[in-house]
Amino acid sequence: MTQMRVDGADIQALGEALLGVADDLATVPTHAGAAEGLPPGRARGALDTLLGNWMHVRHETAKQVADLGQAAVVAGTAYVRVEDQTAQSLVSGQDAP
Repeated sequence: MTQMRVDGADIQALGEALLGVADDLATVPTHAGAAEGLPPGRARGALDTLLGNWMHVRHETAKQVADLGQAAVVAGTAYVRVEDQTAQSLVSGQDAP
């Protein structure tokens, strides 16, 4: 029989780590990889378009990772709370929540 163990504290820590990744993605300097130094022309325009799309995708990814991280923090916290309440109810002989 396959068993699975879920550790709420690990889920919570994963969420916090994901929030850190989201912050890092969101705070990459705007000028990183800019087309500075290229003469005006088709190549510079193409690079500006590419970098603009990259910045847009990076910001969208940061938002999605932040949402996932926040959900993991909430889920991990809830899991730990339910585990604690269940353990306490077993000790005191009450019905589990």
